[in-house]
Formats: sequence, structure tokens, C-alpha cells
Amino acid sequence: HEWEQPVGTFIRLLKMFSSAGDVVCDPCSGSFTTAVACLALGDRQFIGTEQEEKMCRVGNWRLNKLQKVVVAKGQAFVEKAFFDKTLAV
Repeated sequence: HEWEQPVGTFIRLLKMFSSAGDVVCDPCSGSFTTAVACLALGDRQFIGTEQEEKMCRVGNWRLNKLQKVVVAKGQAFVEKAFFDKTLAV
């Protein structure tokens, strides 16, 4: 699971290959980068699986951290911050 990719890249991919309201499935979620991108966009649902418990804890921590930022600063801030690389979770 050392293949974590930039969330901004996944946001771009989700915009190209899915639509608002879609459910995105990631059967090998790793550190939940796809889920973080879905949450950052705010208009896609996420289903994922991960067999390593440690990675599930990391992924849940990332999602919880991002959710607090979304609540505090708003969805538009979060999406822009990933592209500007001023936000890391």
C-alpha cells in the first residue's frame, strides 16, 4: 500500500469518468484516496473494501479529518485546496 496518489488526481479522474450522484466502488481501497476524493467533491458516494485493518484505520482517520475541514470551511474550499496542494489528509 505504498502507492498513495495525490487526491487532486483522483478528483480529476472522478470528474472525467463518473457523474454527480454516482456510487464509486474501489475494491482495493488502501488508504482510501478514492473515498477522500469523493468526499472532497461532495456529490459522489463511495463503497470500498480493504483487507488490511491498519489501512482501514488510516483511511477512516483521513475521512474523519477531511469531514471536519468540510464542515469548517465548506466543500468549495476543500476541492480547490486539493488542486492547489494546500490541503493534505
